[in-house]
Amino acid sequence: MAQVRRLRAERALAEKQLQRERAALQAESERASLLRSEQTSAAESLSLEQQALDEARGRVEALSAEAAALAAQVESASGEIGPTERLLAEHAALKRAQADFKKECAAELKRLQQERRRQTEESTDEADVSDQEAELSRLLEAESARLIALKQQLAQRSREAGALQRRVDERPSRAELMQFERRYRELYRQLASKSEETKKYFSSFNALEEERGYLHKEVSLINSIHDNFAKAGAAPKDKLVESIEGLVQSVQVSLEKVQQRLRDDLRSKDVLQQQYDEMVDKQRKYYKLVREFQEEAQKLDQTFPP
Repeated sequence: MAQVRRLRAERALAEKQLQRERAALQAESERASLLRSEQTSAAESLSLEQQALDEARGRVEALSAEAAALAAQVESASGEIGPTERLLAEHAALKRAQADFKKECAAELKRLQQERRRQTEESTDEADVSDQEAELSRLLEAESARLIALKQQLAQRSREAGALQRRVDERPSRAELMQFERRYRELYRQLASKSEETKKYFSSFNALEEERGYLHKEVSLINSIHDNFAKAGAAPKDKLVESIEGLVQSVQVSLEKVQQRLRDDLRSKDVLQQQYDEMVDKQRKYYKLVREFQEEAQKLDQTFPP
């Protein structure tokens, strides 16, 4: 059970570490996405400003062409004083406007160059971010492989723990063992009682059968004596004596058989008594060992509670 708890703790720790790494990777990915969006917007802004600069240059060139045309008109119309002065005034105004516009274009160009340098620096930062993303991707792949290996190891440990748990569950608990023991004792007492009862029936049957045989022999003997006495007058005396001696010998043989059976029963009784004493001694030792085992089990439960 301690091994199962340790495996579960290792699994929880690995999952927490993986979640932290995933959160860090997601934060870096969001930062990279934000930098990409900023770079995209800056590139679009730079493109728009470049277009505006091109348009301004086009307007400057158009104004220059218009000023040249006006100068040509002034030279061609030297005879007309009024229109010439008006054209000269317009030319001067156009020159001033051209100068102001050039200043604006120069300022805009300077601003665009600064913006371009900033975009270049950000591109460098983006390259660093790309390197960081590659490094994070590599770390993510390594951690993913490590996580897969840990999951496989955890699955193997879980299978081993499951097998151990099944083996533990297959073994009966102390309460079940005690219940089995009580049930076995009850069954043993029932079987012993039934066996003793059956033996008594057999003994009674054998005794009654022997008694019936003896009574039958006694009746036969009495009938034989009665018949012999009835024939005593006609038969010789020696035959009567021989008949009676034969009956006595038959009774003597039966008596010896009964005495031999009694001696055999006494020997069997002594053997059974010795076996009974040995079984009582073993039972006493068994109860002593069971009591010691229960005491040790209680001490173990107190020392290492579940």
